[in-house]
Amino acid sequence: ALTKLMVECAAAVLVCLLGLEIDVVSLGPAGTIATGHLAIPITVLWIVGVTNAFNLVDGLDGLATGIAVVASATVLAASLMFGNVAVVIGCVALLGSLIGFGRYNLPPARIFLGDSGSLFIGFFLAVLSVHSSIKSTTVVLVMVPLCALAIPLIDMSLAIIRRWLRGSPIFVADARHIHHRLLARGLKPRTATVVLIVASSVFALLAMSVLFAPHQAQLQIGLLGGLVVITIAVSGIRQLKYDEFAEAASAVSDVLRSRRVVNELIQAREATERIVDAKTIEQLNGVLHESAVAIGLQNIEVVTANVALDIAHYNASVPLGRTWTFHCPVSGGTMGSADYFLTITGDGRHEGSLYGAAKMYATTIEPNCP
Repeated sequence: ALTKLMVECAAAVLVCLLGLEIDVVSLGPAGTIATGHLAIPITVLWIVGVTNAFNLVDGLDGLATGIAVVASATVLAASLMFGNVAVVIGCVALLGSLIGFGRYNLPPARIFLGDSGSLFIGFFLAVLSVHSSIKSTTVVLVMVPLCALAIPLIDMSLAIIRRWLRGSPIFVADARHIHHRLLARGLKPRTATVVLIVASSVFALLAMSVLFAPHQAQLQIGLLGGLVVITIAVSGIRQLKYDEFAEAASAVSDVLRSRRVVNELIQAREATERIVDAKTIEQLNGVLHESAVAIGLQNIEVVTANVALDIAHYNASVPLGRTWTFHCPVSGGTMGSADYFLTITGDGRHEGSLYGAAKMYATTIEPNCP
C-alpha cells in the first residue's frame, strides 16, 4: 500500500509540473481564494484522494464503472460550458470506453477493473476535473468535482475516519464500506449498485444546477447543495449503522456536557461543606434547597418517611407530566431514630443527566445510601 501511494504521489506531482494546479478556488459572487504555496499540496491531495476513492468504491460489479460514467458526464458538461476542448476530448474518450466496458461489467460481471483499472479511472477523472476548472471563474471549481465524485469521496473519508476511530491501520482493507453496509441491510448486490449510482446521479444533478444557475445565485445554491449533501451523509451514516460514529458522537456529547457536570459537582461540593454545620433538618433543607436551585432542580430536602409517603401518593394522583421525584432512604443518624428520605424533585430538564451531584448529596448525608 505504501509503495502504491508513493507512485500515486509521484504521478500527481508530475501533473503539477506539467502546469495543472489548483491555484485558485472561486466562490462565485463571494470572490476567489488564492491557494498560493499550497497549490501543489492541494492538487496532489486531490488527485491522490480521488484516485484511491475509486479504488475503494470498486467493491460490487458495475459500481465503480457506473459512478465513473456519471462523474465523467458531469465533468464533460462543465468542460463544454467553458469551452475546454482538451478536457472534452478526454471525457468523451473515457465515457465511451466506460460504456463499452460497462456492458460486460454489469452483474454478473464477466470482466473486472482490478486495481489498475479503478486507479486509472480515479486518476484520470481527478486530472480532468482540475483541467476543466482552469478556465472557469465560478463556483464550479468547487462544486462540480465535489458533487460529481461525492460517493467515492464520502466512502473514502468514512473509511479513513472509521479505521482511525477503531485504531486499525488505514491501509488495511475491511468489509465496512458503504456498499458492504447496504448488503448488510439486506439489499441484493445489483440493488445496492443501482442505489449508489442513483445517489451519485443526484449529486451530479446538484452540480449541474450550480453550473447553469445565474451567476448571482450560484453561491446560495452551492451552500444549499452542501447542506443537502451533509444531511444525506449524516442520515446515511445513521441508517447504515456505523457503530464507530455513534460512539464518537457519544464521546463528543460527553465533552460538551462536561461543563454542566463540573458545575453540578462544584455546587454539590460547596453544599457538603455547609451540610456538616447544619444542626437541624430545617437548616439542612435550607442548604439543600439553595444548591438545588443553583443547578436547575426544583428542590432537594430530607423528609420523614410519612412525608415521603404523602409525596408519593400525591405524585401518583396528579396527571402524568415531566415533573419527577426521587426518594433515597437514609437512617436517622444524629437527627433522631426516625427514618428519613432524601427527596430530589425536578421538572424534566435534568432527566437522566444528574451525573454526580445527587450521588454526592446522598453520600454526604448517609454514606451507605444506594
